[in-house]
Amino acid sequence: MIAVRIGSCFETPLPLGPRGLLTWLSPDDGARLFEACLAAPSPGYRIIWGVSDNTRRICSLVEAEALGYKSLDDAERFADQLLAGDGAEQLRFPYLGGTAFCTAPLGAPNPM
Repeated sequence: MIAVRIGSCFETPLPLGPRGLLTWLSPDDGARLFEACLAAPSPGYRIIWGVSDNTRRICSLVEAEALGYKSLDDAERFADQLLAGDGAEQLRFPYLGGTAFCTAPLGAPNPM
């Protein structure tokens, strides 16, 4: 059994803002990741990160690469768009998790 913790999977990291430079999993890399998981012979129980090989990523790809995953994408090509304005300041304290999901009242519309 393989548990995949997907950072964020969108066509581009733009909907995520600057945080997308850390957590983005391109759809193509997502397909490569799940193909590697399905093709792995007897993987046992593993927990892996589902992210692309982003220059600024904060999650390790070691476990996924051990299964044969090879990322071909990097969110850095979107950096100029994501770091405009106060984008660089938003990356001073990178985090995982979704505070928007934790602070929304129960039953409120999805903030993303």
